[in-house]
Amino acid sequence: MYGLVFIKDGKLDLSKSAGPFSVKEKSQNHLTLVVNPNWYNFKKDMPSKVEIKRPSSDMDLIANFENDEWANLVSGTSLMRADSAERFKQKGYRTWQRSLDKVFSLYPSKKFLNAGGAAFINQLAQKMNREDLLTGLSGFSLSSQFFPRGYELYSEPEPKISSAPKPSVKGSVKIIIPGSPIAVPIKEHLPAVIRSAAGIDVSIEVVPITGINERMKRGDFDILATSVAVADPNFEGSMSFFIEREPPFIQSTEKPNDFAAQLREARSLPSSGQRISRMREIIVRAQEAGHVLPIFHFSSLAIAKPGVDLSEIPNTNETIPFSKVRMR
Repeated sequence: MYGLVFIKDGKLDLSKSAGPFSVKEKSQNHLTLVVNPNWYNFKKDMPSKVEIKRPSSDMDLIANFENDEWANLVSGTSLMRADSAERFKQKGYRTWQRSLDKVFSLYPSKKFLNAGGAAFINQLAQKMNREDLLTGLSGFSLSSQFFPRGYELYSEPEPKISSAPKPSVKGSVKIIIPGSPIAVPIKEHLPAVIRSAAGIDVSIEVVPITGINERMKRGDFDILATSVAVADPNFEGSMSFFIEREPPFIQSTEKPNDFAAQLREARSLPSSGQRISRMREIIVRAQEAGHVLPIFHFSSLAIAKPGVDLSEIPNTNETIPFSKVRMR
């Protein structure tokens, strides 16, 4: 991948571009692009302007898209309320989605793991009713593995989650969820699902997405419940993101659960096939040890109102250039 940028007096000038569009105006929540007539593949029927806005964090993205005449294309996820998906069909909206590229999981904090949290996570893996958690939602695939089927790090052998004795966790379990459209239905159903599976009450706090990394660093919670992208073409980078970032999603403790150390060793293996095989084992062992519990997979999604044609966008993992979106 490469790009050409224009720099003047040591500063990046976003008003010039080697691509189909360049930046005219930008702010934290609004971006205006204008067509680049000097682009090698420029055509007169291309949109002259593209405006991109960030919805408010507390806004129902789907409801806003239906009611706002300004927007004609929105990016989101396939996970939505079933009645919303049905309304899209009835209104003639077009959708495009990638193959399964996101996973929603429970990630115990290191503090919780050291307090018996692994046994608690394994009990949920054995007894949790995932379908009850997703009541009224559509656009998901229930998951027994962290990486989706077909991805390089998907493992044919299923993780072997052993039946654990009753966890020693006492009191209420504190769960944090990053603010997003799916936080509301998850927060609604998760307490009852966990109570049914483990007999333990939970408290749930929805944290603004901009503050979730700081909360992970503080570690003042028991479980992080969130969705993350998994279909990274760089499988080694994907593993590093979950296990080696600071703070990590998947925590490492002492042997045999020192996953960060195992990942460093796997990276030194001579062939790509050997590295992939070893990394599959690491992620399976992390599940078996109760350091992560995947619940369901879903997809990135684009939704367009009538008049926007998504038919020429391929359903692959490639980045989608504006040139492939046809405006009628």
